[in-house]
Amino acid sequence: MIVTVTLNPCIDLNLEVEDLPLVSDDMAREARPLRALAQRKRPGGKGINVSAVLHILGVKSAAVVLLGGPGGEEFQTLAEETGNLSLRVVPAPGNTRTNIVVTSRRDGRHLKVNQPGAQVGPEEIDRVRGTIDSLVGPGDALVLAGSLPPGAPTGTYADLIERFRSRGCWVALDSDGEAFREGLQARPHVLKPNREELGRVARFSLDPESAILETAGRVVGDAPDTVCLVTDGPRPAYLVTAALRLRATPPPAHGSPTGSGDAFLAGFLKGLQPEPETPGASPGKDARAPGSSSASAFAAAAADKERLCRAFRLAVACGAASASTPDTEYFDLEGLDSFLAKTEVENLA
Repeated sequence: MIVTVTLNPCIDLNLEVEDLPLVSDDMAREARPLRALAQRKRPGGKGINVSAVLHILGVKSAAVVLLGGPGGEEFQTLAEETGNLSLRVVPAPGNTRTNIVVTSRRDGRHLKVNQPGAQVGPEEIDRVRGTIDSLVGPGDALVLAGSLPPGAPTGTYADLIERFRSRGCWVALDSDGEAFREGLQARPHVLKPNREELGRVARFSLDPESAILETAGRVVGDAPDTVCLVTDGPRPAYLVTAALRLRATPPPAHGSPTGSGDAFLAGFLKGLQPEPETPGASPGKDARAPGSSSASAFAAAAADKERLCRAFRLAVACGAASASTPDTEYFDLEGLDSFLAKTEVENLA
């Protein structure tokens, strides 16, 4: 099973308007109202999105999430209505935040406003740790995704990575800023920054491709079981390991990019899943032997260049499929094949 952790979840409030004007100083002073033509709400947060897309892809996933107040109750109601989330709720003080996405029907341009989230303390982080303890073991993978809520130490992800990596879990990290920087030191198996987030680690802008590859290579180092995935919206995405450099340009997408990076990560994890055994067939190289775990199977897959290439291709296709939906809507599995057929992976090594 793959367990995702979302410490700073939100309700995504999606508003469609006819057009988003290019705001000038004069327009800002006039404060013209925008009229919403449609409204949708969805439980949100990076780990929540990963779990939801894993469900679409047929992968079992549990989503650990901190929720509190009326917003937390509404979040749970919305999650039940979607039918694609298995929540493990950790109670939190304060009220779960609402983030707003305003999208233009005319050209898909969007404006996103994120609230900081409710304050948490050591007690909530301890309860999250205990909940993860009850869910994961040597046979599971763990995804730590999104921003940290106010009050959470910047080393929270690093602590969780060290704890569960030592237990044989395969750990993925998708965050930003100091939480991501400190998490890197704990050596997660999968890193999923976008270009700007990776640039903040390097402390300079990563404009040429060579700078992206060089920085991702430094992050990975010589660890044989570490994969760095770098996305950049509609521009090429990269996969970097100690022994491999891959590039793929996403197929054209005509929707909202919000959540596409999360769909990308879910697709990659799906691609690295141990393949199910065929009834009556001899166990393959991914089959579990007594005492083995899917963490070791994931690690074996990460060392398999052909498997990495397939997983990367699926990741890019999932990201493009997600970016072709309105605001933060999930893609339809039936439409994924067309994006997969248009996705080609180049070996740069």
